[in-house]
Parts: sequence; C-alpha cells; structure tokens
Amino acid sequence: MAGIPKLTVLSAQLRGQKFELEGKDEFTLGRTDDSDFAVPDPTISGHHCSILVHGGGRFAVRDEGSTNGTRLNNEKLEAGEENPLKNGDILQVGGVEMLFDNESSRSEGSATQTVISLKDTDTSEFAAEEMTNLGGHIQKKQTNFRQDSGKTVMIVWGVLGVLGLTAVALLVYMLIKTLNQAG
Repeated sequence: MAGIPKLTVLSAQLRGQKFELEGKDEFTLGRTDDSDFAVPDPTISGHHCSILVHGGGRFAVRDEGSTNGTRLNNEKLEAGEENPLKNGDILQVGGVEMLFDNESSRSEGSATQTVISLKDTDTSEFAAEEMTNLGGHIQKKQTNFRQDSGKTVMIVWGVLGVLGLTAVALLVYMLIKTLNQAG
C-alpha cells in the first residue's frame, strides 16, 4: 500500500513536521492561520504558495506572488506559474526547506541532496547565502558549538573573578602595610 503524499520540513526549527496532501485539489501554504499549512516563519508570506493535486498522482506547486519567493530544486519559480513536483523534489518556501515525498512515484534507491539558496529572498537575518542539509549533522555541530561557547564563557568569568579577588586582596594587604608603617 502506497503512503500518503506529503511535504516534510527539513529546516532546523520545524524539522520533521509533515503536511499530508490528500482530501483536496489545492492546498495553500503560508504564514497565516487560514492557510491549509500554516508555517510560523518570518520569511514566509501570508499566502506564499499553493500545492495543486492533479489526477494520476501528479502534483504541482505555484508561487502566489510571495515576497521572498518559492524555489523548486534551487530554481526560483515565477509567480502564478504551475511547476510539476516529483518525488524527492526540494521545495524552498521563503527560508524554509521541504521535501516532497510521493511514495507512489518513488523509485528504488533514489537519494536527495538538499541545498537552500537564500540569494533572492531579501532576508538579512541569514549570514550564509547557501545552506546545505547534511541530515542533521549541521544542527548537531551548532549545538556542540553552543555548549562549548557556554563552557568558555564560564571559564573566562571564573578567571576574571579570581583576578579580581587577587587584586582586592593585594590592595587590602598594601593598605594594611601602609597603615602599620604610618602608625
């Protein structure tokens, strides 16, 4: 039995969230709650794009004139044009990356490499123009970096604290020595 066609979010914050594509001929994707698939991300327009269901297990995506654009396999889509979706395609909506999974059209041994390009998205919040999805390795590396940074900050504060206490102790010692010589 074939699975339900779906979009699976690959981007870090919403990673793993799935949107099933059944029961309608058209699904809206956007930031607003009235979208069929509401994604609370500032790079996504209120009514960003639509997923169209055609007969015979065929699907398409259409950008609805979004501010930051829609990309399919790293190619920017023109607003209002339907673009066919194939199993394993990567859909980038604003800065959020999704995998189109349609088991009924899946071929054995198919693999997907994911690349996000933010060049034409007008988002200044991102430091890199391209991000590559390495199956969770990037997120793990960032987490370790954050933990290492926290340890480093604690060590720096500890060293500064010891130096501060040493300076206060030295000042007290010099003050006592000066008072004893004067008296």
